[in-house]
Amino acid sequence: MATRRYAYVLRLILWALILGVMLQACGYRLKGSAGPLSSLPPTLVRGDESSALNNQVRQILRDMKTPVVDDVSQAVLVINLSPEKKERRVLSVNASGRAEEYELIYSFIYGVTDPKGKVLVNEQVIRQVLAIQFDETQVNSIVSESEQLFNDMRRSAVRDLARRLQKFSDMRGEAGQ
Repeated sequence: MATRRYAYVLRLILWALILGVMLQACGYRLKGSAGPLSSLPPTLVRGDESSALNNQVRQILRDMKTPVVDDVSQAVLVINLSPEKKERRVLSVNASGRAEEYELIYSFIYGVTDPKGKVLVNEQVIRQVLAIQFDETQVNSIVSESEQLFNDMRRSAVRDLARRLQKFSDMRGEAGQ
């Protein structure tokens, strides 16, 4: 009996390994496991310098080992950020007309230019959308939870921006030209 159970466990492990190898071979990756992002050339970030969005964009660039500069003459890339927008819409209501489900929408617009103003990436919107259930007995926790969700959505949007900027990683040698 114990040897059958042992053989069954071994077969399960073997199938899990085979499945893992097949998924890896076809290029499947879990969300967020795309590997490290390549550094970019010296980059200037324009926008509201006191905003959380601007701070997080600067931080992810530093994490990517990208020189973040404050003077346009030192930059190869200039990222222009619009102010972030946070919206909340009612998705569904209950029989008494009270909100049951909300949709949180986080977005900002970015564009990329060279130091002389030549457009490298036209203005584009990065948008995150999330639906949440609303319990009217938990109003205070919903407010703080939605703020935390907006922070998480901002982090995800900034990672999306960093992935979109990867096409400029081969420009690293152009600094100082």
